[in-house]
Amino acid sequence: MIKTNSVVVVGMGFIGGFLLPGYKMLLGDRVATDVSVIKATDRDLEKLRAEYPFRITVGNTLKVLREKKPDIVVMCPPPAEIPVIIKDTLVPYFNEARAAGTPLPDIYTFGPVPDPQYYYDCLGPDIHCVKYLPSMMETVGGVHLQKYGGSFL
Repeated sequence: MIKTNSVVVVGMGFIGGFLLPGYKMLLGDRVATDVSVIKATDRDLEKLRAEYPFRITVGNTLKVLREKKPDIVVMCPPPAEIPVIIKDTLVPYFNEARAAGTPLPDIYTFGPVPDPQYYYDCLGPDIHCVKYLPSMMETVGGVHLQKYGGSFL
């Protein structure tokens, strides 16, 4: 089984918080130490910090990537911001990681656009990127779906 050491989440809107059960399933009791979230602004920062167990910072994505060297980068900022984040933050980080021989993180994108091919075009053919469209259904007929694994649209 592949062990996930660290997850960096870019964007902490609804989707970023909605994924908390997934972070817990992946990391167990290490969520507080091994998930790092970066927001673009300090709006609702203290409220989010009180609500979630992991570290939430503002505007320092490249610094956090360099520090954590994550196995997974979760991209869930507003779609219009994603191309800028890729070019200004992910491209430099992925280039540095390659030069240092650091494994490249997998990218899970939750933005409806851009398409994962855009990530490959910008970051190179040696990356792994997948787009998820999460199902917001949590229960059906009183049965919690999480215990049955992923549900796909």
